[in-house]
Amino acid sequence: MYPITFFRLSFSLPIVLPAIVWLVGSIVDLRSLSSFLAWTLIIGGTPYLIVFGTLLYVSHKVPLKRFMVWWRLSPFLMAFLFGLWAAAVTLVSNGASDWNTSSFLTAWFVGAIYCVFVGYFYVAFASVVYIFFERVGVIQSDHWLSPNAPMA
Repeated sequence: MYPITFFRLSFSLPIVLPAIVWLVGSIVDLRSLSSFLAWTLIIGGTPYLIVFGTLLYVSHKVPLKRFMVWWRLSPFLMAFLFGLWAAAVTLVSNGASDWNTSSFLTAWFVGAIYCVFVGYFYVAFASVVYIFFERVGVIQSDHWLSPNAPMA
């Protein structure tokens, strides 16, 4: 497997990991972790789809090392998009006449911290899995170091 293929597949972690925890949680009591991961998907679902689509598009257009910068900064992009999403939802639900800036900024700040925290959990988890797969030989590490590595 090429490294870029692994990182493209890692975008499915926010969907796959809650499902795995939910399935295992039915055997072992992991309901609180399962519900936490499910809420991360529910709250950040639409902004995540935008980040996912953008990074998937970028992964086909830029070299791997530049893509890795985008991949590592994706939780901050997600936090920014969450703020825009919160503003849109607030405007649609309350209307422009009932706009409350302080509650919006508070929700954006709390949501941004939440997005960065959860996002970097997934980035760190994928990085650990990448290192493990590289050592086991699942990922072809020579393509990682080569400046002419194929985009796959």
